[in-house]
Amino acid sequence: MYCVIGERLLRYLMYGIVALSLMAKSHAIVVDLAVFNQDVRIAYGAAGRLQVLGNGIVQAQDNYPELVGFNVYDFGSRTNQIDTPDIAFHRRGSLFSVTLTGARYGRSITLRGKLGKSIFLQPSVIGGSYNRISENKGCSGGIQYDRPLRDGEPINGIWNFIDPGTYDFTQDCSGNTYPFVYVNPYPVVTYDDARTVWLDLPALIASDAWQSLPPDVYSGSSSSAFEYFYSPQTGQTFNLNTATAVTIRKQPYFSGISIPSTHVVFNTTYTQEQVTGRASTPLLLEGSFDQVRIGIFTGNNYALRNDVDGRDLPYQAVLHQGAERHVLNTDDTFVVSGLNNPSNQIPLTLTFQFDQPRERVTSGTYRDYLILLAEVPLL
Repeated sequence: MYCVIGERLLRYLMYGIVALSLMAKSHAIVVDLAVFNQDVRIAYGAAGRLQVLGNGIVQAQDNYPELVGFNVYDFGSRTNQIDTPDIAFHRRGSLFSVTLTGARYGRSITLRGKLGKSIFLQPSVIGGSYNRISENKGCSGGIQYDRPLRDGEPINGIWNFIDPGTYDFTQDCSGNTYPFVYVNPYPVVTYDDARTVWLDLPALIASDAWQSLPPDVYSGSSSSAFEYFYSPQTGQTFNLNTATAVTIRKQPYFSGISIPSTHVVFNTTYTQEQVTGRASTPLLLEGSFDQVRIGIFTGNNYALRNDVDGRDLPYQAVLHQGAERHVLNTDDTFVVSGLNNPSNQIPLTLTFQFDQPRERVTSGTYRDYLILLAEVPLL
């Protein structure tokens, strides 16, 4: 006499004219991600130019709004071509970090970031320079010139760019372009790829710190004036702030379920008046979750049915989780919660029993089947 337990698992993978420093109005680069186990995805409805590169690095780009409309003449009140100050594009550094804190449990983790390539067109005639030089410290992608002009772009001008050239989050990049003098300068021109930010998601999700975090919505931001315009002639500085706001939804997931056997055999005992049966089986849910919704469904409504004559033996089924006890006959859907560490395993035990008058029991094999449905709610 035995019952067959079938299991089903739902997996959701689911900035003057005086020598002073000015600051441009800042616009944050917004990054919204969802992580299912080791799988990083752009969150549904996320805005902006976001992509997960082939190496797992997350790349975010924008049109560098802090730069939009900037004109060399805005650097001061000079309108004479000869007196136009020389301007160089500088980068102080490229490395930063974002501290992400969970909204529900308040746990924190640090994500490494790096300012990638910055590029814009200065559509003006170059009037010369003051024999100053550019500087490149760790920017393997180079400084100053880049691709040829696109169709419709001004013939005169120069592409200013600084490019780290590598996703190495330990290699910094700083330097500056040549301090050119521009004649009759126009506002700079930028495109959707004017500024690039890289985030080291592979190192984050592979870390023990990340693996120990409960499912939650982790968010944080970082702001640094990495880049700026500088005039060696006037001493003026115009800072360009790079702000990055990151949200990562660490989604719960199942990675598997362990059960010794899907066939659970009853041990039966007989007296002159009664027949008693007992059976049990351990279950182990594996993955990362802080709560699980469990549902149990049976084929014969918690009754073992004789293969030959169709007689039923009602039985009681109980699911044990720690000190909690759920009688499934009356409580077949429930939530196991409070697992905020998070649980990588939930050990469960299913027990079954019946106690029937002997005259109601006939010879034969009695069967029922159960379906265990385990769900994790997505964030």
